[in-house]
Amino acid sequence: MIPFLKPNLPPWEDVVVELKDAYESGRFHPGQYTERFEKAAAAQLGVKYAALTSTASDALILQAAFSPNKSKLIAVPAFTFRATPQAVDWAGKNCLIVDVDDSGNMDPAELDKAIRSYNSEVEAVMPVHVFGLPCNHDALQQAANGRPIYYDAAHALGSRIEKKSVACLGDSAIFSLNITKAIPSCGEGGLVATDSDEIDSYFRQARWHGDVPGSLDWKMPGMNAKPTEWQAIVAYHALHYESKIIAARNVLADSYLSFLEGVQFVKPMQSVPIGFTSAWKDFAVRFETVSNRKRAEENLKNAGIEYKRYFSPIVSEMEYFNGVIYSDDNARRLAETVLCLPMHLKLTVDDQRLVIACLR
Repeated sequence: MIPFLKPNLPPWEDVVVELKDAYESGRFHPGQYTERFEKAAAAQLGVKYAALTSTASDALILQAAFSPNKSKLIAVPAFTFRATPQAVDWAGKNCLIVDVDDSGNMDPAELDKAIRSYNSEVEAVMPVHVFGLPCNHDALQQAANGRPIYYDAAHALGSRIEKKSVACLGDSAIFSLNITKAIPSCGEGGLVATDSDEIDSYFRQARWHGDVPGSLDWKMPGMNAKPTEWQAIVAYHALHYESKIIAARNVLADSYLSFLEGVQFVKPMQSVPIGFTSAWKDFAVRFETVSNRKRAEENLKNAGIEYKRYFSPIVSEMEYFNGVIYSDDNARRLAETVLCLPMHLKLTVDDQRLVIACLR
């Protein structure tokens, strides 16, 4: 069997002494280890602030709730994991679904048209660096026309443009430290990167139930989104391996790309532009037809190879969705023809050859 993923946890000997120390101290709420991790993460990402949260989903909810305006629209891509639209929904606002380009990232031209159509109803934009490929930020920023851009960067810790982290794009970037991501924490975790004094101050209070120091009052959006010291310890040591992990994932991606050359009816979904670095959270392939995809699925199952159909259904087809759809045609096509292949550092070259053979 070839599993879809295996976590990139730091070596046990790196973390065991500090985990034991935190356990024996009886302090699990954010403390010295959380502060250490946040300072290290901010420095490594090249931003002023980095705030650790219990999960990236919690951070997305709090970011969507940042403005007190209710019933406003937040533009989200049609092709994304459900955590993105769920955050907007939990914040009491509505999604404005915007189509994506062939890379799966939000299409700036579609965003521009959507904003022109809904104008003052659109409060903010929440794009996603799908599978770790950086969005076209300059074009999205122009289309946003002064509105804040809060990146769902769940897939993109380690992704860069001209050696600069995607944390530096937009008003904030929210990374996931879930065990499925390239740089994990202790099972779960979210990281909010920003240069904004206001956003960082908001998150540090909002993650503690909207706490006002010295008071039990409730004066702002809040929830229990604080991390544990164990999360901070594991994340801190995992961060030390970021460059090695991202380099290794890019080697795997290059190997897949090489094996795909000359294979009929299927191609890589994404290509990484010159100057860009993808974290390659997933390696996605796109088939010419639905029948080609189904045949490949059957081959993969028979060979004991795990895969995922990210993202199907798309947001606008999800049963609970009740937002506003501006455009989603290309997202629908991607959902019908895309499969994500195993992508982890335990994969061998022979494993990859077998995976690709199942796509033929």
